Amino acid sequence: MAILNENFAYKTTLSWWIFALAGLLALGIALLTVSWQSWQVATKNPVEALRYE
Repeated sequence: MAILNENFAYKTTLSWWIFALAGLLALGIALLTVSWQSWQVATKNPVEALRYE
């Protein structure tokens, strides 16, 4: 037995661009995070990192 939309009090439509926007936003946040972490490691002084090893 399938659940039909007529049984719900509220109904809304979902467009494809909502999912595309959410995916692009997640991708952008991930790229910014990885880029920031990579930049921090690349510009760090290796002597400082090895001093505590």
